[in-house]
Amino acid sequence: MFGIKSGNSTIESCHIDVRPFEGLKPLGKSIAHQNCKNGGWSASWGHNETTGHAVMTVFNKYKQWRTYYGFTKVNTNVLVITV
Repeated sequence: MFGIKSGNSTIESCHIDVRPFEGLKPLGKSIAHQNCKNGGWSASWGHNETTGHAVMTVFNKYKQWRTYYGFTKVNTNVLVITV
């Protein structure tokens, strides 16, 4: 879950719930164009398990705007909660 804020608008939360396939480690999971539970945004997440680098792309509702975020050392900083 993360927040999206534009200008003076209120923060919109984006919650994406993706279950990994049986036997797959959550750290290695990449997703594409998964919709936020509310707000009309979507996100993609690509993760290189070997280097620990990841990129997240956030798209607006009509996918004409996108923003890229890069992360390092993801392998040591990811909190995985199993419910």
